[in-house]
Order: sequence, then structure tokens, then C-alpha cells
Amino acid sequence: MFPASDDLGTTIALSRGPGGYAAWTKRGDAYGINVIEKLTARSLAGPWVLNPVMIPVPEPAGMLTYSVEAHAEPGGLLLSWAVSGPGRYWLSFGAGLR
Repeated sequence: MFPASDDLGTTIALSRGPGGYAAWTKRGDAYGINVIEKLTARSLAGPWVLNPVMIPVPEPAGMLTYSVEAHAEPGGLLLSWAVSGPGRYWLSFGAGLR
């Protein structure tokens, strides 16, 4: 479980790997920091620990970034996030992890 006080955003993407689970999020969601953070735990119940893995998320001027998603790919993981602003919306993909 993730305490609300951690301000992890409205979307937390989970992945399973060696030794347990990883949670990927953008702290504070659209109005928070501009990095994707990784938390890990041996079980889904936690406890969850913040890891030093921080992936920068470019935020174009006048736009917001939010909603991190994890996508399995052969041999790794691909992370995406939403970008939106006045009259515009798209998904950005990056941070392929092995």
C-alpha cells in the first residue's frame, strides 16, 4: 500500500522483476516534479522504498506531464507518460529499461 502522504500521483505503474516489484510514478502528478521515480518492494503489500533511479521527463513550455505507464517489451520495460496543454494531448515514450 502507498500512503497518500507520499504524494505519488494518480497513476502508479507496477512491474514485477527479480526479487519483487517495482512501482513507477511521477511524484505530485501533473503539478509535481518532472522525473519518473522508482520504488521497490519484495511484496505488493510493501514496505515500498524509494530508489535512486530517477528518469527526467521533459515538460514542454505551457504543457503538463503526468500518468506514468509501464509497458512490457522483450527483455525489458518501456515507460510512457501523458503530455497535455491548451488544445493538445499526446503520449511520450522513453526510458527503455533492461
